[in-house]
Amino acid sequence: MKLLVVDASVGFNGSAALAARWAGHLRRRGIDAAATLPNDPDGPLRRVYVAEGVPVLGPTVSLEPDTVALFTTAAARTMVQQVGRPARSIWLIRDGHAGLVSLAAPPGIDRLWETIGALVFHDGIQPRDIFAPFLRTTRPDRVHIVPPGVDLPQPEAVPPPAEGALRVAAVGTIGPRKRQGDLLMALVRMGDPGVTAELVGRVGDLPAEAVRAAQLLAERLRFHGELPVGAVPEVLAGCHAVVLPSDEGIAPLAVLEAAARGLVPVLADLPAYRDVWRHGRNCLLHPPGDVPMLAWCLRILASDPDLRRRLAAAARATAARFPAASFCARMDLVMAGLG
Repeated sequence: MKLLVVDASVGFNGSAALAARWAGHLRRRGIDAAATLPNDPDGPLRRVYVAEGVPVLGPTVSLEPDTVALFTTAAARTMVQQVGRPARSIWLIRDGHAGLVSLAAPPGIDRLWETIGALVFHDGIQPRDIFAPFLRTTRPDRVHIVPPGVDLPQPEAVPPPAEGALRVAAVGTIGPRKRQGDLLMALVRMGDPGVTAELVGRVGDLPAEAVRAAQLLAERLRFHGELPVGAVPEVLAGCHAVVLPSDEGIAPLAVLEAAARGLVPVLADLPAYRDVWRHGRNCLLHPPGDVPMLAWCLRILASDPDLRRRLAAAARATAARFPAASFCARMDLVMAGLG
């Protein structure tokens, strides 16, 4: 079997790493899997695929696959324009509402919903509330829910929670979509000079108030930029919490990865999280865009080490339900069902 992965992610992110992991898993099973990366042909995403042993093809696809696996809504453009319609096809849509922009063009995408062999979502909220208008002509038996997965560290590889002042981590592009500016403003609002933050990801546009907050917090922030996959756990070590104030999200892998290492998730309260993350049980939640409530959550963690330890243990147990091996196995079953 020849399988082509069309991964239209822009730069490296957790979901793209998961796609690469599955492609590498298929190659280790003896399947001739290759990838094309239309939006990041020579960047960090390519290195992730190469590290998994997956050949990365150029922008003009020369492989004639009998199976195509699309990752993200943006991959549909490459499918329609270059690859054609192979006999077997899988489309994994990890996007939320932001992915709807990619479905406006080019012509031909509307037919893709009818002809795709299997549609895979990470969470039931996607086909029910976000992409439902596009699924009117899709057979229900072609729609699958496959939760994401992460590499779970061995217990002895996870150091005990650090003592002392609160240190938080934020992983992902620092810009409007993930609202990391809310974290910066919340740290200023807290007024606690002992609280520090580690930020991993490319720095994008931030609102003026967040820029001013970053300037005020200069000695308490460390911006690491984009890091290789293996370097992120080193940053997480020694942190107590992972913060993701994004007002949109579908099963963010960065949160699962941090939780697996004993960090307490501090998240915006989004519908897609509610089957996994419960306020006061395995995380702390705040309304999206509510900087005072985010500051309150951080203040509670900073002042109560016992709560930190309890939530960290519960978060680690939650992450253990999502191993990467389970994701790969369930994707294998979806592919086997293509016939």
